[in-house]
Amino acid sequence: GATVLARHHHRFEPHGVSALCLLAESHISIHTWPELGTATVDVYTCGDTTDPERACRIIIEALAPGHHDLATVQRGRMAR
Repeated sequence: GATVLARHHHRFEPHGVSALCLLAESHISIHTWPELGTATVDVYTCGDTTDPERACRIIIEALAPGHHDLATVQRGRMAR
């Protein structure tokens, strides 16, 4: 349900990558540290048309890590 506006990635030497998918609803980013066997992913969305948890499941399935931690952070709450 997200609208992709742009994609950009950068490969680091000798290894590693950072990638960003800019969405109309915010962004998805990944940063890797192959020397540590680590990657971090940020799925940040707003609105009712996106499902960030589904995006996380797709990414986890695609990367097939031996271990992953998943945390949900409520950001950008409206002040009452």
